[in-house]
Amino acid sequence: MGTDKPKGNNTLLRMTPVLSSIFIYAIDKKILEKNPTLKVKIKAEKNQIERFLSDDELVRLLESCKQSTWDKMHLLILLGVTTGMRKSELSNLRWNDINFDKGLAALHDTKNGCPRLNPIPSFVLEEMKKFRQVGNGLIFYSPNDREKPFDFRKQWEKMRRDANIVGFRFHDLRYSAASYLVMGGATLYETGQILGHKSEQTTMRYAHLSTSHKAALSERVMNKVFNG
Repeated sequence: MGTDKPKGNNTLLRMTPVLSSIFIYAIDKKILEKNPTLKVKIKAEKNQIERFLSDDELVRLLESCKQSTWDKMHLLILLGVTTGMRKSELSNLRWNDINFDKGLAALHDTKNGCPRLNPIPSFVLEEMKKFRQVGNGLIFYSPNDREKPFDFRKQWEKMRRDANIVGFRFHDLRYSAASYLVMGGATLYETGQILGHKSEQTTMRYAHLSTSHKAALSERVMNKVFNG
């Protein structure tokens, strides 16, 4: 399924050539006279490395979660920072989407429109089991309407302030998850597959982390071999 969320400039830039080819075909078939995309001017946005949690910040954030007035805040943050799921994917997650035996979450409504299976670490599954329900109900439902996701913005902002974490958005949990994967030895391709990146260019923003990890790995291994 698609999304009503406005597209970013870089996404529109990738879509424009596809639309242009459709209009060119229509012109060739005498359906249209002009290609409207020729007048479209879109400025590319610079993709920068996003904000990651430091080890100390992660500890503070998880501790702050446990003090939240919402009992599922700790579970939500654990899922966000270990799976890299987007806010919308987490909010729409249902109990029948979770395969506890295989440790997988089936995501149907994703940003790029492609369903995917997202791995969930075993220790996070154990946390989920504390709230486990039978059926297809939302995991993070609103107390006023169980068919609507819970709006946790107030709880998130308070938790972030209490943990003294500055300049960090909820979406940055996804970037933190990616950084953990890459620095833990996952290839850029594997990281992109887990996060559901449609374009390899999106995953390339983590290339410097992969390079740093390989350099540190080489240093450690070679020192052990030659220096004992």
